[in-house]
Amino acid sequence: MIGLSPLEKYLQQGENSFSQLYGNLSRNLVMDIQTNLLLENQQLKAELEKLRQENTALRQELQSLNFDTVQLEGSLLEERIKATKREETFKFIQLLYQEIISATDACNIYQITVKYLAENIGFDRAVIFKKSENNFIPVAVRGYPDENLAEKLANPFFSQFVKRKKGILVNSKTTAIGSDTYQSNFQVKYFIAVPFAIHDEVNHILFAGNQTEDNIRRPRLTRSDLQTLQILANQIAIAIRQTQLYSQSLSAVAIAQAQSLKIEQALHKVQQTQAQLIQTEKMSGLGQLVAGLAHEINNPINFIHGNLNHASNYVRDLLDLLTLYQQQYPNPTAPIQEQLDTIDWEFLIDDLPKVLSSMRGGAQRIRQIILSLRNFSRHDEADIKRVNIHEGIDNTLLILQHRLKATNPYKRDIQIIKDYGELPPVECYPGQLNQVFMNVIANAIDALEELQSARSGKLNSMPKGIKIGSSGHAANSDRSSETVQSKDSFSPCIRIRTEVLDSGYVAISIADNGPGMTEEVRNRLFDPFFTTKPVGKGTGLGLTISYQIVVEKHRGILRCFSEPAQGAEFCIQIPIKAVR
Repeated sequence: MIGLSPLEKYLQQGENSFSQLYGNLSRNLVMDIQTNLLLENQQLKAELEKLRQENTALRQELQSLNFDTVQLEGSLLEERIKATKREETFKFIQLLYQEIISATDACNIYQITVKYLAENIGFDRAVIFKKSENNFIPVAVRGYPDENLAEKLANPFFSQFVKRKKGILVNSKTTAIGSDTYQSNFQVKYFIAVPFAIHDEVNHILFAGNQTEDNIRRPRLTRSDLQTLQILANQIAIAIRQTQLYSQSLSAVAIAQAQSLKIEQALHKVQQTQAQLIQTEKMSGLGQLVAGLAHEINNPINFIHGNLNHASNYVRDLLDLLTLYQQQYPNPTAPIQEQLDTIDWEFLIDDLPKVLSSMRGGAQRIRQIILSLRNFSRHDEADIKRVNIHEGIDNTLLILQHRLKATNPYKRDIQIIKDYGELPPVECYPGQLNQVFMNVIANAIDALEELQSARSGKLNSMPKGIKIGSSGHAANSDRSSETVQSKDSFSPCIRIRTEVLDSGYVAISIADNGPGMTEEVRNRLFDPFFTTKPVGKGTGLGLTISYQIVVEKHRGILRCFSEPAQGAEFCIQIPIKAVR
């Protein structure tokens, strides 16, 4: 401080004092700051520790909440799964009931039930036991790999226990006396067994069990499951009872139908036999009547026919004598001439031989008809005879000849076209075979008359001056062509053809160009009492009897071929040598 001025010394001293003061102040301030910082740091550490503790507590609480949430979600999921499982089980139980209620027998119900319990509801094992004597044996098994194991499942003690307890439930929380043995025998750990009764007797047991028990695939069996299976068992009992009642009703209906059918067949047979007897009796009576009548007429007509020759000779001699007398005495007296004029002598001598000839022809015709009637009836030929088939057909046509003539100007005569082959004598029942020819030809005539009547009815309903063209359609015409006053252009005909077949049969075909018939009519043609004719014009037995005569009596064949508007053809085949 040498060489300093007093002021500088003063300032120097002041600066030193300030520095010393500042230093002291700085040290004190730093110490205070440090102390404060230390206190704040300690407070912060305390708060941080507190926060850490709170954080740990929060974490623990959060973990606890998360765990509870997971548990709740798991429980909720488990409950949802169980609810879904119960819903599915209930749905399958409904489907099962619908299926078993429509089953047709008890065995089918058994198999459907165990299949549903194992495959749809989810049981590992399913068995239905049925009482047999003093034991319950399995009648339907599902879920066992060895089918022969079913025989080992029959346990009389188990069945008696189930019946006594009215149902068993074994799960992870419940047990039953002897359940260990049953679990081993049935290869399950948890099961339900419920008895059910049919006809007021406990004679069935429904068994369902699982090998495992978890919360998802195999929920723990509960009392509710036991009740559900009990309801199902009751439904099975109802379904079995219904099938039994249905089977009994079907049996009763079948027996009733069989009895009704037998009665109907017997009644039908009686009616058919009665009608055939009546028809046979009629034909027999008619045959006897015809034969007797023919015999009675035959004697006088033979007398007439035999004497006509003598009468013709006598008349011829008398006429020759009178002619000679006239030649010798050409001028008769007035009374004789008057008588000659009165009797028309010239006409008489010319017509009298013709009259006698006509009488001879008529007598011959009567004799021929009588012979045909006798041959047709053949009432004395009950045994098989060797006959000429053509003779029987011709006799039938002769008897029916009056029906071949047209009955009014608008109809035409029915033409008979014969196409006979060379037939050997045939062993047959002649009278019965003639009856067949009569029935078939008469039906053909009926069909042709019906068709002609229908066509003539149309012609009569048309106004005059309408011409019938070649096509069958009406057309206006002023020409003198065929009009409604003329006959119908339709020409009815019946064609009869015979031939020998290689099979040792003779075939007789009788065909007409009539209206034909539908398939429905053709299929019923030989049924007894079936007829398409009006009431009072047919019994429906003609073709039935014809069928029996040809097929049953002669071991032949009778067929009909026909289409609507195409006519009808009956084919008769008879063995040449009778089949005895």
